[in-house]
Amino acid sequence: MSGPHSVAATKYSHQFEANNFAARNPSEISKATDFDREAAWAKCADDVWTHEEVKVEKWSSEIDTLLVFAGLFSAVLTSFIVQYYPTLQGSSQGSGNVQEGGKVAATSVVINALWFLALLLSLAAASIGITVKQWLSQYIVSESIAPRQRARIWLLRHDSLVAWRVPEIIASLPLLLQLALGFFLVGIVILLWTMNRVVSVIVMAPVAILLLFTIATAFIPTFVPGCPYKSQQAWWLYRLLRRFTLFDGTIGRHLKGRWRFLLDALRSIQPTKDWTDRENHWLRQDRHEVSRRYQDLKVLVAADKLMRDDTFMESVILPSLQESSTHDALPAFFDLVESRAHLVMPGEPGQRGPRLKWFAGETDGETILAMGNLTLSMLIKRMQGGMHASWSSDLARIFSVLDELLEATPGSRPSLFLRLLGLCCEYRSAGGLLYLTTRHGERFKYVVDDISDDQGIKLVDSIIGILSNRPQGPSDVEHAKPDLFQTLNLLERLLVHWPRSRAMSTLTIVYGRVCTVLETTDLSAGIRSRLIDIVYMVYRHSSHVNIPAPAVKCLVVCLVHLFPDHRAGSQHKMRLLEVTGAFLSRLEPNIRQEDVHTILPVLRNAIGLQLSSQDFWETRSYLRSLLKIYLTVAKQDSRLVNNSDYMRLYKYVATKTATWRKAQWWDKCAAELDSMLDELQRLRSEPISRTTDDGTQSTDEAGEMSCVQANHGTGEPNGDSVYGQKKSPGDDRCSSTTNITYPERSPWKFQR
Repeated sequence: MSGPHSVAATKYSHQFEANNFAARNPSEISKATDFDREAAWAKCADDVWTHEEVKVEKWSSEIDTLLVFAGLFSAVLTSFIVQYYPTLQGSSQGSGNVQEGGKVAATSVVINALWFLALLLSLAAASIGITVKQWLSQYIVSESIAPRQRARIWLLRHDSLVAWRVPEIIASLPLLLQLALGFFLVGIVILLWTMNRVVSVIVMAPVAILLLFTIATAFIPTFVPGCPYKSQQAWWLYRLLRRFTLFDGTIGRHLKGRWRFLLDALRSIQPTKDWTDRENHWLRQDRHEVSRRYQDLKVLVAADKLMRDDTFMESVILPSLQESSTHDALPAFFDLVESRAHLVMPGEPGQRGPRLKWFAGETDGETILAMGNLTLSMLIKRMQGGMHASWSSDLARIFSVLDELLEATPGSRPSLFLRLLGLCCEYRSAGGLLYLTTRHGERFKYVVDDISDDQGIKLVDSIIGILSNRPQGPSDVEHAKPDLFQTLNLLERLLVHWPRSRAMSTLTIVYGRVCTVLETTDLSAGIRSRLIDIVYMVYRHSSHVNIPAPAVKCLVVCLVHLFPDHRAGSQHKMRLLEVTGAFLSRLEPNIRQEDVHTILPVLRNAIGLQLSSQDFWETRSYLRSLLKIYLTVAKQDSRLVNNSDYMRLYKYVATKTATWRKAQWWDKCAAELDSMLDELQRLRSEPISRTTDDGTQSTDEAGEMSCVQANHGTGEPNGDSVYGQKKSPGDDRCSSTTNITYPERSPWKFQR
């Protein structure tokens, strides 16, 4: 069943059920109905009489002010009249206001008429005001009356108040006083004109300005709804001009040319009940350039300027900004932060908007945190809104505001920095967020120590993205470039001060990723050196940390970049050699030989480097690291270290230690190097066991290695060149170790 019959049937069934319930429970229905009605009448009576009390109080206060002015004005006016009214008597001889034949001068008549009329209007305003105050005192009803009866009395009195024109009578009081003041001033000017025209002209100027001001402030609100010059005389003038628009057809036929703009202005006046209704009509018009949402945000910003309440900003303004579009929210946000700034300074050339400054202090700590949270929310909204060329300056302003707020944030309140740190890890930004994090990370370094493992990995990845010149975040956050040295300071804080409570595997992951950055070719010398220092310090502080073979390969590639001219004199080169050797020794035994092969060309270039420093400890550290790396390679596969490598290494160590002075602890250092050379020779002399394809074990001599195997790292399978160098006559670098005559052992023992 469908259609209107089904609707009627459903309605009837619901009504039938309601009637049955009412019949079964009459007391419940009556009780609920009585309670609802009484509460409704009580609320109605309270609301309407509260509104009336406010209105009556406003009228009473206004009348009191007018009575004070009327009393003072009447007293001043009376003193003038008492001195001048005798001029109306024609018998006064010798008076300049009496003409020949005893007639009174016209100026005397005009002046007295104006002043007496002004006095009459002033007294009339005072008398009417006193009478109206008596009416108002009887208008409010007592609260002892029942709510329903109070509401009925309110309707009767309200309708009577309007019907008997009491609001209009009250509105006429200031108009009477304005007219009285105007008549008095005109009379003053006329009197001075008859006595001294110079004085009259001087007085006439301010009088004219005052009269023009009064007339203009009465006319302007009629044509400009937003004008605040709203008064009773302006409202009366508005209603009067509105009536002229009823006859615009007749008036329009008589207006020609340039005067027709008056008719157009009159037609723009809309019929409204009061000023509030006129303003609402103006706000509803669609001709405004700004959106209604932006108007609402302007209202909230203006309210914040008035109240300066942080709770209001977080609970009302912030949700409204988040719900609005970026186009509407950003201008309102900038207006808000500018009103909340402690100091507003002119912006730099090319910078949009002023420079805002906040001063640090615990007193304003809560306000600064609230402003910082609002700024971060707007930054997220801006980044989520996509990239637009015209918004780049807005984003730069947001970063500038956030930077100043972080600068003023007390160190004891890290919540704003914690949120910034979380956003930096979440968005993996390679620009502004990381810039602010590194810039203010030193003040909140204890916060950096407490971040989670996941945040630590993400933050390190963001730094790696900066160093590797591979942004990992949105492209619209690239306007605030981080200082790389500040970024490395943050990286050092993360790695060197890695808490013991965190998993060491996490440190291994992030440390290995940092090592991979060293192979980047476009790093500056200063950044590369600083990064090597960080890698070395982590190695020294965390003895159990380890890195995978690819990361070790990156360290070796970095060695290539550090030896472009075959010179090794910096501390960073020796540190890198030490770290490389240490991590090579920590590699798993089943590491692929291909990974180890990549190290050999660099090691051969490192042999024979000219040390720019003659410092003993620097030379000893460099040689020790170099030998340690060779030992590690030989332990992986002794065939990787051929005869030529050993000879060059042996001679290089002998040359660098030949000048060492005789001393017990110097000899110990030399003996340590000698033992490392012996260990390397022993490894090369041991046979190597391997498993063939058919599963049988075979043994190779350590030195029996083909040129193809020896040149694995150079990619030269023939025997014409070895490791990128031409073979000299009689130089067989692929021959067995049994055909080699080694130099005398421990040369430093014989050369001293």
